[in-house]
Amino acid sequence: PIQTKLDFGDLINHSLQLLQTRSSVLAKYQQQFRFILVDEFQDTNYAQNELVKLLAGQAQNIMVVGDDDQSIYRFRGAAVSNIMQFQEDFPQTKLVILTQNYRSSQDILDSAYQLITNNNPDRLEIKSNIDKQLQSAKDPSRVPQILHAPSLEEETELVARTILDIMGKSSEQAVLNSSGAEQIGLFESGNPDSDLPKRWSDFAILARANNHLQPFIETLRHHGIPFQLVGSRGLYTRDEIKDLIAFLRVLVDPSDGLQLFRLLGMQVFGIDPRDLLLTLKWSKFNNHTLYEALQLFDQIEGVSSASIQQLTRLHELIEAAREQSLSKNPGQLLYDFVSEIELYQHYLANETLENAIRVLNINLFFQKIKEYLAYQEDKTVVGFVEYLDLMMQAGDNPSTAEVDTRSDAVNIMTIHAAKGLEFETVFVVNLVNDRFPTRRRSDPIPLPDAFIKETLPEGDEHLQEERRLFYVAMTRAKANLFLTYADNYGGVRTKKPSLFMAEALDDKQVDLTQAQELELFSQKDLQPAVLLDLHPYLPRQFSYSQLQTFETCPLKYKYAYIYRIPTPANRSLIFGQVIHRTLKDFYDGLAKNLDSGLSALLDLYQRNWSRQGYESTEEMLEQQERG
Repeated sequence: PIQTKLDFGDLINHSLQLLQTRSSVLAKYQQQFRFILVDEFQDTNYAQNELVKLLAGQAQNIMVVGDDDQSIYRFRGAAVSNIMQFQEDFPQTKLVILTQNYRSSQDILDSAYQLITNNNPDRLEIKSNIDKQLQSAKDPSRVPQILHAPSLEEETELVARTILDIMGKSSEQAVLNSSGAEQIGLFESGNPDSDLPKRWSDFAILARANNHLQPFIETLRHHGIPFQLVGSRGLYTRDEIKDLIAFLRVLVDPSDGLQLFRLLGMQVFGIDPRDLLLTLKWSKFNNHTLYEALQLFDQIEGVSSASIQQLTRLHELIEAAREQSLSKNPGQLLYDFVSEIELYQHYLANETLENAIRVLNINLFFQKIKEYLAYQEDKTVVGFVEYLDLMMQAGDNPSTAEVDTRSDAVNIMTIHAAKGLEFETVFVVNLVNDRFPTRRRSDPIPLPDAFIKETLPEGDEHLQEERRLFYVAMTRAKANLFLTYADNYGGVRTKKPSLFMAEALDDKQVDLTQAQELELFSQKDLQPAVLLDLHPYLPRQFSYSQLQTFETCPLKYKYAYIYRIPTPANRSLIFGQVIHRTLKDFYDGLAKNLDSGLSALLDLYQRNWSRQGYESTEEMLEQQERG
């Protein structure tokens, strides 16, 4: 069969090929698109640039907006040479230089500029002989500060306690007295009241890579600081999703002790960990699987009656689900399990921001199962688990849920995800060589020079890209910028501070702030969990169904429209949707002069038919015949 699917790259390449080979088509679109504006031009690739040049044609009515110092997407094909050579491609170009900055303080801008000039001469400022040094429209503020700790754990503590201290003393100079960290003059200039954050969402923690964020998440969680992970991949590695995957794996193979142990350890069951370890120890000593041990509590001494009751109940749930695994798809089996153990109720009994994200992540996982069922023939739990294993081995790990960006929580993200955003206070973390800048990795199969269309820089292109990324990180900060690093990230060798810090700041500042020994994880520092503010979740407009649901039961509204908790398919609703889609497609076809006979209508009906929501195949076929 002829393949008719295109990816995003194909869309550009086929369009480019069409315009290059069909002059009449090119003339048509040059006439149609008489004026062209391209934003973020520094992030375009070679093919996109060629497409733009073709469309501009002889008229050359084109305007591009960009900053070569913020070109950070080379890993996905962006060519900074596009903006560097724009004036050569369009000799009549009028250059407008925007140097007035309304976000950051002058100290931050000066430090960022001092850093980025190390990319000279491969910058537009040098190539075009212009002045790109930004001038702040804001009052004088604080210079960027460096926070230094002996270890990664102490670095995360230093960041968390700095956040707590600033929030606790937003009307006076903030010094971390309680942590034992010596911070010299963190807020020595400017009005201390005006630029200090008033909300958790005024803070951002930025890292070079996703896997650098987890230690900071754990420390913020320990201190009870609300946070949200923005634009992050890793749905399958979230604890709440690993629990659900463990349930599905146990259905496929009950002898998988590792997955069963994880399942038994879910907080919702409230099983005493000592009883769980005792059961595991007994099963190994007596050469039984852990699953077999769940039926032999009459032989296991020392397990509490409460734990036996919960473990026996869980065993019954697994057995019931296994019996139904041939007649129900994995989505139905998992939904029944989640409902039976009241997992949603468990999380929503304490409505913290983190629990809300857990619920939304579970909903995302159900959506992934739904997508699998829509496109795969094998709709069994075995098929889904095998599919999931293959996808995870291939590196697939979808994005996690995100709450509304107006939610009051510390923002944790990679620098790439922070592009275009701004925050009062920014921490750029893990600033040591080999982490930022990263070590250059050569391609397993080098691309021949003949295939490289863009003009390469004179300097080290990898280091220049990393430096531009650091520049973007620094310029996310409006008032307060903290650059943090530690001596030890595991391993034998002491890490060297990132060369970018020395480039951005005076050398004497690199060791300005020394962190002394911190009292880690002391109970007196534990903060109460912050309750979730639902106000940012309210939509700008309401449907009739939403209003009617809220009037009937506000709790039902919250579960359905805020947390979007999935519900079992309603066959009447699904049948109505099938009829609606069929008639819509039919009348759309009439407007396009397509076949309007009864056979065409019935064919559309069959294509739109959904098997969801029916108790049996017989019931489904009967309803289909009625339709």
